[in-house]
Amino acid sequence: FDRETGALENIGKRQIWRRGENKQIEHIGILATLPTLQNPEAGIQPAAGWTKVQKCLKRISTIQGRREVRCRLVAAYAKPLWSWCSPVFSLSPASSVQLTMKAIVRSRCTWWCKARFWAMHVELHPIYSAILVSVDRITTWDIEWNSFLQHNFKQFFQAIGLEFVDYDASRGVMFRKRADEA
Repeated sequence: FDRETGALENIGKRQIWRRGENKQIEHIGILATLPTLQNPEAGIQPAAGWTKVQKCLKRISTIQGRREVRCRLVAAYAKPLWSWCSPVFSLSPASSVQLTMKAIVRSRCTWWCKARFWAMHVELHPIYSAILVSVDRITTWDIEWNSFLQHNFKQFFQAIGLEFVDYDASRGVMFRKRADEA
């Protein structure tokens, strides 16, 4: 598990949640099913799944006050839940984007321009912010590039309409607009 993701593991802290063919392993809050490594499509997610993010966003949406207060709360409490293990985690579900906006805006008004809202708050967007954190970390941290990370970056960029081109340690992650999006 750890060699493929480029991390080192303290074997003494590994927890095996399920034995057999679909063996699940939890380590430092990361849940992986061993077939994930042979089939990376399954992805790696937080040990509690994405429900913790959803519960956090629903709780933030109940807090009174100005929008700026809820922006700070999302940045402090929700964003770390989807970005703390980037680029190893798969992206959070698309439903978390709508939940995040609802937690911040707290209005039944439907005239909001979503594109403008997310342009102003891109650092809080569950998908874009996770990708931005991933690109920053793979560029600035000493993370060993491998096929697992390459697969994750391909999925990340595909989710936002871009195409992963290559990774170079001196230049970082290279991408371009997808040909089918032109």
